[in-house]
Amino acid sequence: MRAARYLVLLILAGAVWGCAAQAPVKTDAQAPETAQELYSRGNEDLARGQNEKALKEYTRALELDPKLSEAYTDRGIAYKRLNRFDLAMADFNRAIELDPKDADAYANRGLIHNTQRRYDLAQEDFDRAIQLDPQLAMAYWGRGSALIGKGSRGQAIQDFNKAIALNPNTFEFFLSRGMAYLTGGETDLALADFNRGVKVNPRRIEGYFLLGVIYFDRGQYQQAIAVLSRGINPGPKMEREELQALLFRAQAYEKTGERQKALADYQAVLKAATPSQEKESRYATWRVRELEGGSSGKPSGLKPEPMPEPFKVDSIFRIKGKKTTPAKTGE
Repeated sequence: MRAARYLVLLILAGAVWGCAAQAPVKTDAQAPETAQELYSRGNEDLARGQNEKALKEYTRALELDPKLSEAYTDRGIAYKRLNRFDLAMADFNRAIELDPKDADAYANRGLIHNTQRRYDLAQEDFDRAIQLDPQLAMAYWGRGSALIGKGSRGQAIQDFNKAIALNPNTFEFFLSRGMAYLTGGETDLALADFNRGVKVNPRRIEGYFLLGVIYFDRGQYQQAIAVLSRGINPGPKMEREELQALLFRAQAYEKTGERQKALADYQAVLKAATPSQEKESRYATWRVRELEGGSSGKPSGLKPEPMPEPFKVDSIFRIKGKKTTPAKTGE
């Protein structure tokens, strides 16, 4: 009888343990997430470039705490990266309403004004950001960009100098100052800045492209080929900067008499060009026909088109919304 009772107890204990395994007791780790926890998770997503995921976390955080001003600032940055500028602007405005001393919010709002060529409003925001945080390097860079837009190159260079002094490890700072030097004809200084820029960030094609343009313009074709080759990564889809780098390298090959290499670069442009890259495609088509010489082996006689232009100043300063856009203005 006692053995039977033990058997019943063991069966009952097993049933209880089974239920426990299926329905565990709720612990503190499973408690509802707080607004701060969701905000922190959004920051992690933003740092990894996962902007859509970050948006969801920030939005959930703000549903729990509508006065979490920093969540508006960082959600605005995520929107800005995705080129959703109206929503970004609304978030920066709200962040400033909640915290009028948020230098990041002013600086990021200024960057959007820059992309929309509202340079006076941009400068006002950067002035305020610098007043609130004199060590905010990105605010000096943004103000310098606004000054370039207003035609004040000398003042812009002073701001770029300050940004670089505060943070000498940001590619955009050297790129912007180099472009300011280049537009003023100070090519030696531009060359130095673009070289420093590619050391800071070897993955950015713009730096190699601009170096290649300067060497090409100086007739230093072998150096142009070498530096452009470092930035070109041919593939089925290429950014406009890469296509233009290919075009310049092809022309440099022509100058050095390397006809087949030039032809290969022009053909790579034609293979990768999209409908929006018609100018590059047209130019490459003309050069391929000239180099191949048609069936007669003679030049085609097609009317030549101008060499592709280097970046324009305002295109350098636009916000592209890529993962390389800083998550915080202080980065």
